[in-house]
Amino acid sequence: MNVTSLYASAFAGCTALEAISVAEGNRRYDSRENCNAIIETDTNTLVTGCKETIIPESVVRIGKEAFRGQRLNNLFIIETISDIDGMAFADCAALETINVAKGNRRYDSRENCNAIIETNTNKLILGCKSTTFPNSVSVIDYAAFWGCLDLTEIIIPKTITDIGFSAFEGCVGLSRVEIPNTISRINPSVFQGCCNLKAIFIPESVNEIREYAFLRCSNLERIEVAKDNKVYDSRNNCNAIIQTSKNILIQGCSNTVIPESVTEIGWNAFYGCRGLRNIVIPHSITRIGDNAFTNCINLMNVVIPESVNEIGGRAFEGCQNLKSIVIPKSVNEIGYDAIPYGCKVIRR
Repeated sequence: MNVTSLYASAFAGCTALEAISVAEGNRRYDSRENCNAIIETDTNTLVTGCKETIIPESVVRIGKEAFRGQRLNNLFIIETISDIDGMAFADCAALETINVAKGNRRYDSRENCNAIIETNTNKLILGCKSTTFPNSVSVIDYAAFWGCLDLTEIIIPKTITDIGFSAFEGCVGLSRVEIPNTISRINPSVFQGCCNLKAIFIPESVNEIREYAFLRCSNLERIEVAKDNKVYDSRNNCNAIIQTSKNILIQGCSNTVIPESVTEIGWNAFYGCRGLRNIVIPHSITRIGDNAFTNCINLMNVVIPESVNEIGGRAFEGCQNLKSIVIPKSVNEIGYDAIPYGCKVIRR
């Protein structure tokens, strides 16, 4: 009765929630019409829901992370909803169907697409494993498929010009994705944590790959950049993404062979690459970036050449099978926690 404030995500991830009620005397929140939800009374905002929630017609807004992690199977957005905050349905891994009432003025589910689309902007803000992309959709929004565990394949149509931050983050079942040549930028964390993604192809249109885009894609085996791409390349069929102008390897995989022309292994380049067992670092490399090989748990052998003068922080942290490492005298800077605990360091 005395609760006057709830943080966003206060109950996020409480997957077993089946019933929610607010005391009738509470002046800030209510559970009108036995809706199994917490509603902010003055603003008619649903701030916390669960699998059994029935959204009252008086609700106009669904708050940030309101249903995050709930075991929803079917989602119906009623006519009165005019605002859905970011990540309202993130991590709802069991979602199979999504529909918006035809009378809703802000959102729609055109062509039975199993998604929520912002009507005026043609932006897809929430999808599920059964989503199909109407040709009129131009943007996949921030976190639109976040945590969609059963999504195994996605073919992004050529009508899409932008994919938002973390759009497919945590889609652990995703093994195949096609990025069209209408995309110019891969935003941060777009495919982060897609641990079953086996291959990625970067089309010639992509001129910017942001941080963490493929972080923890631990089972990557094949990487290819289109030959006509002017910013990135996969020279010598190296199975990596290289920033052409700077000769920095920014993304590798278990089958990467680092070309002799590369001068730096970028930060997070091999982060969490479980299939990586051995790596030969060529004599052209002068720097190994922060977190470059962090959590490569099966990495057993690495040879650092005398050309290297810097090893970044946590570069080999978590490489639990790396029992010893030879560090040449040329290395004059070793970052914090660069060498895993228990690994024998030999200086030569």
